[in-house]
Amino acid sequence: MNRLYDKKYLEIAQDSLGEAVDYAVNAIGMEGDFFLKQMIRSGYAELFEQGDPRVLFGMSGSELVDHILMECGLDLPSQSPLDSESYSSWYWAGWILAYYQWESGLPFSRIREFLPLEDIVMMYHPLHEAPENKFVETAENLRRTTFRRGARLKRLREDSGFSQRQLSERSGVGLRAIQQYEQGAKRIEQASAGTLYALSRTLHCHMEDLLDLPMESSDL
Repeated sequence: MNRLYDKKYLEIAQDSLGEAVDYAVNAIGMEGDFFLKQMIRSGYAELFEQGDPRVLFGMSGSELVDHILMECGLDLPSQSPLDSESYSSWYWAGWILAYYQWESGLPFSRIREFLPLEDIVMMYHPLHEAPENKFVETAENLRRTTFRRGARLKRLREDSGFSQRQLSERSGVGLRAIQQYEQGAKRIEQASAGTLYALSRTLHCHMEDLLDLPMESSDL
């Protein structure tokens, strides 16, 4: 388990992400999973995971959204921050996601593979009144049941807007190899460093982001 900031900052992180998600969805009109994707793409997700004080303390949730949009080059109108009394179930979705990310040590990019924000908000009833560890238990069960080989490469490729053939042409990795990695016929962990580098460079991710890491108890 890889917790990168102290628990005493966790409530601040939860409130910040809860406000950010609610603001993105209800004030700006973004889809929840689209917002999370942009947060990851912008690099702010990684800063959040690390407990960067500029992100956790230096800005509000709504300001975090505005910074993410600017970093991603998205021209969406800035709106007035929401009043805390008008927060919706989307606030809870961001709030509990921040808790689960801290508790599990998983990056947001990996959590999104098996637990999109739209799925989290659907858990509002009845989990919003349950202890946080009940959500963690539910999320971990989902993580185990949805894991399969090749899922990470496929998600990264689709997020980049590439077909398998386009990824092959841009990376120089054979089309058949990409198909086999995504189907689980070949394990991407056994690919050469050159193949992993070519794919990660084309998909703008880290090489380790491509790996289908086993979901063992030590990874929880």
